[in-house]
Amino acid sequence: MACSHHIERDAVRKVETITPSDFDGESRRHAKVVVARAKAFSRALERWLKKEARKKVRVMIKDIRQFGPEGVRIVRKADEDWDEEQLLRIIEIYGIRQLADSGMELAGDEWFLAPSVRDTYLLEKRVLIQRLSLTLEKEMQKAVGTALGTWYINEPNLTIGQISERLRKWLTVSSAADTPYELKPLGNKFTSWGLGARARMIARTETNQARNRGRLEAGKILGTEYWIWIAETDGLSGDRQHDALDGQVRRTGDAFVNPATGAVLEYPGDAGAEASEIINCRCSIRALTADQAKQFGVGV
Repeated sequence: MACSHHIERDAVRKVETITPSDFDGESRRHAKVVVARAKAFSRALERWLKKEARKKVRVMIKDIRQFGPEGVRIVRKADEDWDEEQLLRIIEIYGIRQLADSGMELAGDEWFLAPSVRDTYLLEKRVLIQRLSLTLEKEMQKAVGTALGTWYINEPNLTIGQISERLRKWLTVSSAADTPYELKPLGNKFTSWGLGARARMIARTETNQARNRGRLEAGKILGTEYWIWIAETDGLSGDRQHDALDGQVRRTGDAFVNPATGAVLEYPGDAGAEASEIINCRCSIRALTADQAKQFGVGV
């Protein structure tokens, strides 16, 4: 069957529904488990983010009291204030479980999570966490520094006690609409609402990455010959232009290429890809036999 890199979705769905024995798609049970795990993952991340943000604000308040407004700019190693080991444990619990379950879903009793795969996964997550800690540190310093500048211009008599109270209150704001006027210069990233949104984004991204990584690793055990990219095109995944990848078929070992952006990805959520290509991505890969791949003009 003639085709291009972009396959019509009805053709993609035809492959998904050949027969359960010919095409091992994701079961409804497993899909529900994935959703439930992502929600639990998100709640755990949100608790971590809020706890660490409270701890960081206490450190900032102490520094401001001791050194004045410039205390917020004291340079610290991110891992002095952000508990990276606890975050790694959270990601390990939910990410490894998802990776293992997705492999089992595809390969059944033939599946096993090789120690080398687990170790590589955790090493990648450790690097990710270090980057996240640095990002959180910089974002909080910038937010508080900007707010202090605005406050002292508009309220030159503002006391350290008032500043401390505002920083503590900042973390409790439940929505953008509920942000008090005096807290608006701080932005929303470290409000209760903002941290919850960040937790959901990270959980969705990491869960989907582990989901597809598990399939890819199980495919190696099964000798899977081809993979097809199934894009989520309901408009809820952000603007990554992954519609252009929908239906793209690649031989095992070959990368997918997004014709819209030029991005090269081993699988949806590829840990080595740019953040703009993987954040909130909900696409998936599915295994194809050589005969199924021929329906898309691949391997003919």
